[in-house]
Amino acid sequence: MNPTTQQTSKVSSALRAATEGFLAERLKPKLDALKEGEDEKHDKLLKEFAPETWISSAARRVAQIQQVTHALKFSHPDARGTSLSRLGNPDAGVSLVGTHTLADDAKPDVVGNAAALDVLKFLRLEVDGKTMLERAASADVALLEALPGDEAQARDWMRSFAALTEPKGDPASHKLAKQIYWPLAEGEYHLLAPLFPSSLVHRVWETIRDDRFGEEAKAARQARKEKRHHDRALHEYPDVAVLKFGGTKPQNISQLNSERHGEAYLLAALPPSWVSESIRPPLHTDSIFGPYLNRRPLPQLTKALREFLLKVQGRNNVHIRAKVTELVQAIGDEVMETAARLQELAPGWSAGPDCELVAAERFNTLTLLSPTGFSRRRLPSGKTGKRLHRVFTLPGLGEGLYRLLTKRAGIRYFMRKSYVGEPPEDMIDYAYATSQQPGARHAPYYFLSGQLFTANAAEDIYAKLKLPVLVLYDRDANVTFDLLPEILSQHPNWQAVRIEPTLGIPQWERPTASIEAIDSFLTQAEAGAFNGDTAD
Repeated sequence: MNPTTQQTSKVSSALRAATEGFLAERLKPKLDALKEGEDEKHDKLLKEFAPETWISSAARRVAQIQQVTHALKFSHPDARGTSLSRLGNPDAGVSLVGTHTLADDAKPDVVGNAAALDVLKFLRLEVDGKTMLERAASADVALLEALPGDEAQARDWMRSFAALTEPKGDPASHKLAKQIYWPLAEGEYHLLAPLFPSSLVHRVWETIRDDRFGEEAKAARQARKEKRHHDRALHEYPDVAVLKFGGTKPQNISQLNSERHGEAYLLAALPPSWVSESIRPPLHTDSIFGPYLNRRPLPQLTKALREFLLKVQGRNNVHIRAKVTELVQAIGDEVMETAARLQELAPGWSAGPDCELVAAERFNTLTLLSPTGFSRRRLPSGKTGKRLHRVFTLPGLGEGLYRLLTKRAGIRYFMRKSYVGEPPEDMIDYAYATSQQPGARHAPYYFLSGQLFTANAAEDIYAKLKLPVLVLYDRDANVTFDLLPEILSQHPNWQAVRIEPTLGIPQWERPTASIEAIDSFLTQAEAGAFNGDTAD
């Protein structure tokens, strides 16, 4: 046997061993999941994962996926048309950044049926410096000898595998794809169909993620903080925007999109601007409710409230309550404004050693349960709300209406609007007991007059949040979520999970699904999946 034949035989043996190891690795968890006595299923699995059977199936299923560098579905998830595997235009030169910049180092993406991605993993197995796909494309003799069955069958399989990089069918665009009609002479035109450069976008994403969250980058930042030298250069990317593709199922767009958690970074193409920081973080203090908030106009407001309460001590009427409400709301507005401005500070200050805030005043994520503030329906104006409140509190009318609403039958009626099933008797008992407490009647009057809600909450509060935010929702008898999709599309730090079926209290009716959604959200937040922002 000559040296070339010996080397081919050696590589063929290694290819067979890699194939058998791959199949054994995929078979094991399926066998482990079988229950005792399921012999028929056991035998069926062994047959399915026999090399010849599995490779024959893979050769058929490989037609369901395509290896590409430029994918169509990023334009629209339902677009049907041609995606391409191209290394860019080398004539573009080094002055322009494109897929050609990556040359042979471009990481290929895969589109198509996600259920056939096991075939992709097989074709990416590397033996002796070459992948299975590369060997199939070059009609490699060693792979031909390693495949089971006769030679003709093996050649057919290799041709099927090699077609992974080829478009399926004739070149085609789609009504949901991006299209540009480029005019030519005599009324003719070219139809240009721009495709998303997924391989290039993935390289940018990997680079930025490493520069932001890589272990060496973290060590370099720590060294800079401690004024020490570090060999790793630091790279900063201000005002990076994040595009999201695929929603909760990024794998439906492409394989690399799934690896990116559906993200794609856009670098800011803007001139630099200097914005002076108008607020400092509350460092070296255990609470913001102290000297930190002791600046105008809060001291004046709290002093006015204190003096007014002392002045009207022992008295109570609608005018006194209105004045107290006005002052308390003004104080609350100032505190919320301070919180919103703190959210705009550069992230990370609450994680530093100089931040001594108590745990209740520092947090890194926020979960909202069926929140208000996302309805397009306008709230009553301040004057209208106060007029309604005066109507509800008219002597005789208000108390009579309250007694009617707080009978057990009335409580049951309204609680049924918040439960898919029958509300628990314990909750009805608790609601009835609380409704009988002194002063309890004032809360529903403010609710019905719209004074417990914040006008423009989506713009004035939610849009300013920089920390990762999770919304658990479904249907709600009291609110709608018209503006939620807009918030999700414009703010990558927001995520929403629909807990079905619920009517406003998902944590009560679907606790397991709610906890799973929150756990997944916290895991993603810890991994830096929300644009790397850890707001304070």
